[in-house]
Amino acid sequence: MVYPPDLPRALADCNECFKDGNPTYSTKYRVPCKDGSLKWVMDSGRKTKTPEGNTIINSIYLDITKDEEARQSELNHERRTKQQYYDLLSSINSNYYFIYLVNLEDGSGIPLRLPETECAVFTSYSTNGLYDIEPLVRSHFHPDDSAKILEHFSLSGLRRQKKDRHIDFALECRSRLFGSEYRWTAFNSTLLAQSDGYHQIILTLRDIHEDKLKELREQQALQEAFDAAKAANMAKNEFLSRMSHDIRTPMNAIMGMTAIAGKYLDDKDRIQDCLAKITTASNHLLNLINEVLDMAKIESGKLNLLEEDFSISAMLQELLDLINPQLLVKKHHFTLTKAPELRDNVLGDKLRLKQLLLNILSNAIKYTPPYGSISLEVRETHSRLHDTIGYEFIITDNGIGMDSEFAAKIFEPFARASDSRTSEIEGTGLGMTIALNIARMMNGTIDVQSTLGKGSAFKATVYLRPHQQIRSSKASAPAAGIDSLQEISCRGKQVLLVEDNELNLEIAVELLKYAGLNITTAKNGLEGLDKFKAAPPGTYALILMDIQMPVMNGLEAAKAIRALPVKDAQTVPIVAMTANAFPEDIAATLQAGMNEHLSKPIDLEQFHSILQKWCQ
Repeated sequence: MVYPPDLPRALADCNECFKDGNPTYSTKYRVPCKDGSLKWVMDSGRKTKTPEGNTIINSIYLDITKDEEARQSELNHERRTKQQYYDLLSSINSNYYFIYLVNLEDGSGIPLRLPETECAVFTSYSTNGLYDIEPLVRSHFHPDDSAKILEHFSLSGLRRQKKDRHIDFALECRSRLFGSEYRWTAFNSTLLAQSDGYHQIILTLRDIHEDKLKELREQQALQEAFDAAKAANMAKNEFLSRMSHDIRTPMNAIMGMTAIAGKYLDDKDRIQDCLAKITTASNHLLNLINEVLDMAKIESGKLNLLEEDFSISAMLQELLDLINPQLLVKKHHFTLTKAPELRDNVLGDKLRLKQLLLNILSNAIKYTPPYGSISLEVRETHSRLHDTIGYEFIITDNGIGMDSEFAAKIFEPFARASDSRTSEIEGTGLGMTIALNIARMMNGTIDVQSTLGKGSAFKATVYLRPHQQIRSSKASAPAAGIDSLQEISCRGKQVLLVEDNELNLEIAVELLKYAGLNITTAKNGLEGLDKFKAAPPGTYALILMDIQMPVMNGLEAAKAIRALPVKDAQTVPIVAMTANAFPEDIAATLQAGMNEHLSKPIDLEQFHSILQKWCQ
């Protein structure tokens, strides 16, 4: 609530007060009011601790506006008095290359200091011994500034300053007093009042060109920053408006289908149809959330790439598995072309590369009408970067295309075309921004060519290190489905489930029961640790551990279990089952001694794979 210019001083006051263990503080500052005015408050308080050990601060705020305004008025009066004195002193400073004394009674003028060069220029300040500035202003000052200079610094203007009791006046203007180029000049006048009513004015000129240019550059930078912030704010407001629509759409489907299912509990086909639609809407909602979180990670500079060996061909197959359902729905013709000489085994972040391509392909599918054509071509480039190989992924479609104006800003955050053909298509406007940032993190870029009404072509270039290892193909996990859990041969085995959220606990318990497992539950890491210690060695075939929990979190609990001096503490499988799903979160679980990471919402295919891997 502190008025920004007062914040550093207020914080400094508090820091000074709290030094050496002092529990109290006092400071004063201004606060903005709803009507745009500012009020002064005295903020005093004491730091103390609650019975629970938390630190709180009790504060009292007093409105001292009237007292402060009176004090400020007095200070301003003193400041003006002192300023008159300092201005008089500064008039003899060498910074002023011209000083002139004007007698307001008879209009005569006396030069007190003239420049060592170009003195002839300044002789025109007087005509027949009288002060006359107009010839000099007309010949040596910028035309746009002339009228204002004469208004204030002609003899009539100076006399008006005396009449209006304007003791000091300053004007910044452009002059050619020392060359052919205009330079910024400060023109000042100071009124000297004598006790006998005899009045004089001291006029000064000084060069402020460099300071003025610096000030103008800073003003321009501030204006550009303000414009950028304003544009970003408008874009985010527009984004929030779209997100409100895009999030409410699947939420409406989830809530609506849930209500419908509740009315048809005896109709199995109807319930299955509702559940299928709820699953589709949930997956769409999860994708929206993931895109927003990815963008937040990119903006904060915390999106990191992993380095793992993988097969380009295997990654492409996984990509096709993801987009095939969308292609079938819209009956698109899709072709994949891979250069024969393509080096297949590489080191890099397979997940992020797949995300990059998926974002582009998803757009191609969304913005290509039914029965359209989409293609993906993969080839190596001729360029090399250090010890990496350039790979080009060219995605083309014959969809609705873009005009040149939107194509130029397609990679901007929250950008979406304003078009009647796209208004019903859901999306955050972040997919292409995320794709470009991933490409840049892989030392590449994305180029786009598009023609409105004819289609688009995206070329994503990334650089990956070649890898010699021949990767063996692994059998894919069975299709996701709750019935597949009954196929796992681990019935009767005991699982320790550590989860603090009641709803998540209920879901996990039901899935584990369906797989035929016996479950022991714990509400936090400490309770899970105690139950593991109390059980005979070999009791638990698997531990499923949430991460964010009260008392003791999952990482601390996993480390504590691994440190126990019991037979199976080092070998019992511990799987993180958590909503912390970023790469650094996965790395943290592995560093804590966990064997694997299962992200929430629970993917049944991955859940099946983990139970099959660790319980059999």
